[in-house]
Amino acid sequence: MTDVNKFVSYIRDILNALDHDIELENKHKYFKILWHNDQLLAFPHSVTLSYNNAISMLVGKADVRKRLVSRSHIENTFNNFLSDLYDYKSNNNEPSLTSILHGKVQEFFKAIRNLKAFEYLVIIPILNMKIEQIMIIGNVEFVNLTPEKIKELRNKHNINAMPEYNENEREIVKDFQGDSRHPTAGIDIVISSDSTKAEELAVQTVDQALNVLRFYFHSFRGRVRGEELREVNRTILISNIDEKQDFSPSSELCNMIDPDYPDEVIDNETLRLLRNNEIDKLNRILIRPFTELSPLQRDILNAIFWIGNAEKDIISTDKLIKYVTALDALLSQDRRDKSETVAKRYTAIMNQNSNGPEILDAYCRIKNYYIFRNNILHAGWRYIDPSILRSVLEDVRNLTFNLLLYVDSYKTVTELQEKIFPIRREVFEKTEKSNLCLDL
Repeated sequence: MTDVNKFVSYIRDILNALDHDIELENKHKYFKILWHNDQLLAFPHSVTLSYNNAISMLVGKADVRKRLVSRSHIENTFNNFLSDLYDYKSNNNEPSLTSILHGKVQEFFKAIRNLKAFEYLVIIPILNMKIEQIMIIGNVEFVNLTPEKIKELRNKHNINAMPEYNENEREIVKDFQGDSRHPTAGIDIVISSDSTKAEELAVQTVDQALNVLRFYFHSFRGRVRGEELREVNRTILISNIDEKQDFSPSSELCNMIDPDYPDEVIDNETLRLLRNNEIDKLNRILIRPFTELSPLQRDILNAIFWIGNAEKDIISTDKLIKYVTALDALLSQDRRDKSETVAKRYTAIMNQNSNGPEILDAYCRIKNYYIFRNNILHAGWRYIDPSILRSVLEDVRNLTFNLLLYVDSYKTVTELQEKIFPIRREVFEKTEKSNLCLDL
C-alpha cells in the first residue's frame, strides 16, 4: 500500500469517528478536543492509533530530525487539515470528499515537505549572571535587557510594536526578569518553520554558548532559567522578524529565582581573559554552519560542549564520564581501541619534547582515565576523588587549547598528528614489553 493510500485510510478512520456534539463532562471519552469554526471537534480514543500513525508519517515526510520544524507544528498543521476536511464533508460539498481525498492528501504531503521557514529573534533569560559589558559568544549576544534594548531591537529589525506594548517596554522587561536578580538575556536569531522549534533551537544555542564559558571558567554558574525544571516553562520572548511580529512570551512565566550564591560578572576583565585564550578564533568557528566545519573544528566544538556541560553536574562520576567523552571527541575518531589510540595521540601532541619517563607517565595517566570510566559504567563506581577530576579536566582543557592553535591549518587531528606530532613509537615498544601501567 502506498503512503497516500495508508494516509487516506487513517483520515477516513478519524473523520468517521469525529464528534462535534459533546458535553464537556464527557471529555474523558476523548484523547483530543479541538475548537474549530465556533464548535468543538472531539477525537475518541478508538482512533488514537490512526491519529498517531498519521502524525508519524508526516514527521517522516517533514524530516523533523534534520529540518527546522517541530513535531507540535506538524500536529497543528494536521489538525487544521482534518478540520477543513471535516467541514467539507459536513457541508456535503461537490465533488464528494471521497473522490478528491487522494488528491488532497498528495497536496498536503507536498505542503509538509515544503513548509515555509521564518527568521525568529529569541530572547532567553539567564540566571546567576550580571552583565556589565555586552559579550558575544558565537551567534549569541549576552546583554542586560532594558527598555532601551527592546526599542533598539524593534528598530533594528523593523518589528511592529503591539499597541499594548508600544509605550510600555518597562513592563516587558519586568515580566521577563521575574524574580531574578538581573534581567540578563541571551539573544539569538534562528531560522525555523514555527515558534516552538525556534525556541528549542535558541535555547540549545544559548546553552552551548554558556558551555563555552563553562569551558573557559571552571564552575561558571550561569544557567538558562528553568532548565533544571523540565516541566516548567521559561519566560522566553520571541519575535517572527519576517512577519514583523512583536515580542511575545512564547512560554508561561517561570519566576525561578537565582540560586543563593554570587553572580558571574561579565566585565572588561572577563572579555580580556577570553580574548587572550583564542575566543576570537573559536567565535569564527561557532558562527559557521556545523556542516561547513572541518572534522577537527567539529571535534573541538564537541569537546568544548562536553566539558562545559559537565560543569553543570554535581556528581563526580558524571563529570568524569563527560570529560573522557571530550577526550574521545578530540582523539579517538571512532577507533575501536579508544584508550590506546587516545593515550598515544595525547602524548604525541602534548609531550612531543618530553623524555621517555614523562611520555610514559602521561600515557598511563590517560589510560587510567578510561579504566575509571569503565569502572563507573560497568562496575558501579559511585565516587571519583576530586584530585582525579582536576587532573582529567586539566589534561582535556590543555589539549583543546593546543588543538585550537592548529584548527585553521589542518582538517583532522590524524593529519595534524601525523605531520606535526608523530608518535614516539620507540617509547611504546618498551612500554608494551614491560607493561609499565599495570601497577597504576
